[in-house]
Amino acid sequence: MKKFKIVYATPVQKDVKGLEASRIDHLRKALQKLADNPFPNIAAGKIIKKLEMKKPTYRLRVGEYRVIYRIATQKIIVLRIIHRKELEGELKKLS
Repeated sequence: MKKFKIVYATPVQKDVKGLEASRIDHLRKALQKLADNPFPNIAAGKIIKKLEMKKPTYRLRVGEYRVIYRIATQKIIVLRIIHRKELEGELKKLS
């Protein structure tokens, strides 16, 4: 299977600003793995979850953070990277 290209929406830059380098590196590694297969499956368990939204949207769990993304033709569009405590409010804005 061909790797998906990762594209970042504008708000992501603000989301990661101020995070420690080690946390950003952890997120980057998780996204590189996601590029191999961005679809939820049994092996991913609770790490990848399809969200109940108008457009097919997914959540990737990476430690305390959640990566919200959509899938387009061979692209993963990262919409937001949010701390888990802020997730519910931000999802309402995206739907």
